[in-house]
Amino acid sequence: MDTERLLKDLSYDFYKHVQEADRPEEENLTFSDIFPEISRTKRSYLANERLYSHQLRTVKALKSGKNVILISGSGSGKTEAWFLYSKDGNKTMVIYPTLALANDQISRLKDYSEAIGLKAEAMDSMRRKEMRRVSSSDILITNPAFLMTDMKRWVSGGPKILYGFAERMDLLVLDEFDFYDPRCIALLVSMIRLLRLLSPKNFSIAILTATLGNPEEMAEILTQINGKETEIIRGRPFRPENRVYVVIGKDLRSTWERVKLHKEEILRAAGRDIAESIDDFEKFKMKYYSIKEIARYLGIELPEAYVDPVEVITKYAEDDGVTIVFTRSIRSAEELYRRMLTEHPEISHRVATHHHLVDK
Repeated sequence: MDTERLLKDLSYDFYKHVQEADRPEEENLTFSDIFPEISRTKRSYLANERLYSHQLRTVKALKSGKNVILISGSGSGKTEAWFLYSKDGNKTMVIYPTLALANDQISRLKDYSEAIGLKAEAMDSMRRKEMRRVSSSDILITNPAFLMTDMKRWVSGGPKILYGFAERMDLLVLDEFDFYDPRCIALLVSMIRLLRLLSPKNFSIAILTATLGNPEEMAEILTQINGKETEIIRGRPFRPENRVYVVIGKDLRSTWERVKLHKEEILRAAGRDIAESIDDFEKFKMKYYSIKEIARYLGIELPEAYVDPVEVITKYAEDDGVTIVFTRSIRSAEELYRRMLTEHPEISHRVATHHHLVDK
């Protein structure tokens, strides 16, 4: 659906911002060149895809014994970056914030591992009865809470579920690092220090994140922990063109004409940037809300910019694509839903609300 045409057809005034498409740099090397078994996985479509530069750099850095901080956007293959190192038999523990959030990655890792005869297992408090699988796994997936609880047992003499794996570990991966707040990061760093002290093997560390404010500081911390050089690798994200439309309202030109009648009065209370906005309709749209507040302060009545979200959303419901509408509250979502059903019953089978009070 063409949102710009839709809004124009409905006589809405708006302004837009376009974020250009982007794609990571690629190498002259395909996945099947270094992982031929990928053709036997559910992601066989990747076989002839070329590796991204940040993926190949990550593999090379890990193979040379370095720590890695990989900063790259969602959908840029961060999981494959470290797996291409681990697939050669390097025992790897992967820490996700919660395993519930990592189901897709767990499925992918198990799929990749089975193709080459390796075992990838997930372990948290819900899977404790399956602890016998830990010792035979090649890739172990867990979360910080379970690891912390288990590490307490290592020093208190309780049953050690993860220690048998940790003492053979070659690589520790912390994925979705941008999920954590500063307090959680400080706790994670302390856990890694303890893990290194308790483990007989000097494992490498890889941090995967979409963003990181000060990667140089984190790199110094990782190097202090295990004495290994830390390489910071940045990858461009895989991003389709993204268009943002800010809908102001209908019949905005009549409001603009009224503002021009009070131009001198408004300019005495405003800055130079407002003057340009009064003379140019496109700039006026960008400054509409600022001008509206100035006019209200001066006692100048302006017509309200009318927006009916139901009118717009209904058009999306007629489209073959999927549209997700976020509201301020559950109540707002239900009110929109009821209005759509009342005013446009013909699309009732194409619209639904989704929140925690709705049955799955």
